[in-house]
Amino acid sequence: MGPLDRVVHDEEQALVRAAFDRLADEDRELLELRVVFGLDAQNVGEMLGKQAGAVRTAQSRALGRLRSNLQEVGG
Repeated sequence: MGPLDRVVHDEEQALVRAAFDRLADEDRELLELRVVFGLDAQNVGEMLGKQAGAVRTAQSRALGRLRSNLQEVGG
């Protein structure tokens, strides 16, 4: 990765982090468990006291809010 690529990567990473930080605590926790840690909906549901279907629905909505936040912070 060249210097310019690194700068672009770092800027993109900062934008994603800023958008992620704007999410509600519940959204952040859910996305961390599902996306970062790679847990399935059933396991996350057991941890959060929700049904797997509710976890998938909440994940979809949280990702929508993350996309919206990315548009706001990214201009």
